[in-house]
Amino acid sequence: MTKHYDPQKHHRRSIRLPGYDYGQSDAYFVTLCTQGRECVLDAPIVSGIITAVWHALPRWFPGIELDEFVIMPNHNHLIVWIFPGETNVAAGVDRAGVDRAGASPAPAL
Repeated sequence: MTKHYDPQKHHRRSIRLPGYDYGQSDAYFVTLCTQGRECVLDAPIVSGIITAVWHALPRWFPGIELDEFVIMPNHNHLIVWIFPGETNVAAGVDRAGVDRAGASPAPAL
């Protein structure tokens, strides 16, 4: 089932800067929130997983460099540098380092 844009229901507007070339290398500020803003990220095991995944991102997406990140109880803030034209997915290796030749790559970050 395909969902269609309905301006009566969908009121989101673009937060992109008019005229800015998002295809160029630059730093991006990203906020990730938990569903329902539930405070679950401050548990030591969860924050440890988030930290490990953060540091692993450049292996999965070689076209990025990490800057800063902070873990809050119900959201994360991060700054990531994106370099278009670089390979965005490590070919043939999945997130666990297992060969996945022939599989479809993950979407670009």
